Amino acid sequence: MRVSILIPAYNCERHIGRCLESAIGQSYPELEIVVVNDGSEDSTSEIIQTFAEADSRVIYIDQDNQGTYMSRKNALKIASGELVSILDADDFLEPDAIEKLVSCYERTSADIVVGNFCQHRHGGKRLIKNAIPINPDQLSNLRYLLLGKLQVYLWGRLYKRNILEQVNLPITRALSEDTLANIQIFATLNPSIAYLDETVINYVIHDSNISYSTNPVAVEKYFDEFKYLTEILEENNLISPLKTELAFYKCNMWIGYSRKNGKKLYQKSYRKEYFKENYFLAKPFLSPLMKVEMQAYNVSPLLGRAFFRFMNSIKAILRF
Repeated sequence: MRVSILIPAYNCERHIGRCLESAIGQSYPELEIVVVNDGSEDSTSEIIQTFAEADSRVIYIDQDNQGTYMSRKNALKIASGELVSILDADDFLEPDAIEKLVSCYERTSADIVVGNFCQHRHGGKRLIKNAIPINPDQLSNLRYLLLGKLQVYLWGRLYKRNILEQVNLPITRALSEDTLANIQIFATLNPSIAYLDETVINYVIHDSNISYSTNPVAVEKYFDEFKYLTEILEENNLISPLKTELAFYKCNMWIGYSRKNGKKLYQKSYRKEYFKENYFLAKPFLSPLMKVEMQAYNVSPLLGRAFFRFMNSIKAILRF
C-alpha cells in the first residue's frame, strides 16, 4: 500500500535537507515523497533537486509562492498514494514513523491515524502526546480538538487520501490553516480516528515558524480565522453543543494574541467584551495560570505582559 508524504517548502534551506533525509530513510518501503518548492528565494530549490536526482521516489514541484495550504493541495494532486502523510519542511520523521502509522491503520482501518510528537525549542526537547475520546464521535472529537487534547496539526498523522481531498477552506492563506482544516474535516466528514501511542515526528520551533511569528500582519490574522472557524461550525449546526469548548479555544488564542502585542488588546471596549463573552464560559477548562493571565490582560496590556515576563523568569530559573 503506497503512502505519499507531502512536503511544502518555502525558504527552508537550513532545514529541508534533514527533513528529506528523514523521509527517504523511512523503514516503510512503498513510499513516494512529493516536495513543493513554493517560490523559495534561497537555496531550497537546489537542495530539493539534488535529493530528487538521487532518489526516484522524490517528486519535485516548482511553483510561484502560494502558501502552505495551496502547496499541500497541489502536492496532493500529483500524489498517487492511497494513504497520505503531511510533513513540514522544518520538521523531521522518526525512522519508523510511516511503518508504525500504516501498521495501526491496517489494524483499525481508521480514516485518520494520529501519533505523538517531540517539540524541539531552544535546544530542549519535550514529548507532546495526543489523546482521542474513549468512544470517538463527531462532538467528542471536536471537543478534544478545541480543548487541545487532540492537537490541531495536520502533520504527524496518516490519512486516507479522500479525507484530505475534501478539505476546501474559504481562504488560500491562513495563519492557523491546520486548525481550520481539522475543524472542517471533523465537522463535515465525521471521520473515524485511531491513536498510535508512539512518537512519529519531531516538531522544530524556530524564529521563522509562522505560528510563532510576531509580524503584525500575521498576528492580526488570528481574528479573521476565528470568523471562518465559527462559520464552519455554524454551517454544521455545531455551535450550540460546542459553545464552552469554543470559548476555551478563543481564550487560549487570545492569550497567544496578547503575548504578541496584537492591536485589539489596546481597544479597551473590545478587550473587555471579549473577556466577558469567553472567559466565564471557558473558566471550568482553564488552568490556574491561564485564568490569571486572562484576568491580567483584561485589566491592562501592561499587567498582562508583566505577568507573562514573570512566568518566563520562573521557568528559566526552574530549568537550571
